Amino acid sequence: MPYIGNTPAEKYAAFDVQYFTTSATASYTLDHAVANELDIRLVINNVIQEPGSGKAYTASGTTLTLSAATAGTDTMYCVYTAKASQTVNPPAGSVGTSQLADSSVTNVKLGSDINATKLTAGLVPTARLGSGTASSSTVLYGDQTFKAEPSGGLVVISNYNVSSTVSTITFDNVFTSTYKNYLIITSNVKVSSTAKTLFNFRSGGSSLTGNYNQAMTAYRTANNAIEFGNTNQTNFTTTIANDIYQDTGYSERMYIYDPKNSADKRISQLGVYNDSNQYDNTFMGTGVYANNTTSIDGFILSRSSGDFYGHGQITIYGIKNA
Repeated sequence: MPYIGNTPAEKYAAFDVQYFTTSATASYTLDHAVANELDIRLVINNVIQEPGSGKAYTASGTTLTLSAATAGTDTMYCVYTAKASQTVNPPAGSVGTSQLADSSVTNVKLGSDINATKLTAGLVPTARLGSGTASSSTVLYGDQTFKAEPSGGLVVISNYNVSSTVSTITFDNVFTSTYKNYLIITSNVKVSSTAKTLFNFRSGGSSLTGNYNQAMTAYRTANNAIEFGNTNQTNFTTTIANDIYQDTGYSERMYIYDPKNSADKRISQLGVYNDSNQYDNTFMGTGVYANNTTSIDGFILSRSSGDFYGHGQITIYGIKNA
């Protein structure tokens, strides 16, 4: 005769079974909570036990209590007869990727527990990070797009803190083919005497003397502007005055233009200092090292007399081309 109602789901019909590791005890823990001992069928040494108080066992919640303790050689399992014996859900671990239709798992089904902290290995494809093309010359911006790496700007090449008294400050191998132009910033460097600071290029660890041409203008509060120009000198003069006030020192910016070029190496500078009367003074100038055959890789600072001492900082920056 025809069947009225929904057809029972029988394909995955099964009883849950729990196997116990026995020992000399009468108390065990069930995997599933039960109302009483009638919800399970207990089997010891392949013999079905009688449920009930005063009989072989009782059960409540997840507690199974035997009337007599088992021995270590006994085998025991229970069948959860009251647990749903029919289900349309496949058994755990039985579904593989071939059973899932394409696009069957949506974002809604992934749940809130899926987040970036769960990624303990592997790399996120760049296509998932943002739009545009990811490469060694692009960076990811806050609007989730890859754009060309910013050009221009300063990159620190070397830094020197004047923490003790020294007669010279040397920078070797700071000019390379990586950058075409350089900026040197001298900040509040103190000196031990009222003398000039001198600058010489270096190549291969040796200082270069001669072939320096320079023009300098300074405004000195005591006697207004002064000028001088020198050709074929042994060095550049980076502070024009002989009366720098020792307690404040001097500060200056010096630009070095393309020192690796085969043409003449050019310099421009701008600085400020206090004189012995503690007046503010400024100086500025340009110069050229008129030797187009020597490859420059560094420089040295020295004093016409006296030393640098215990204060100030000198930093060299490479200037990235825009």
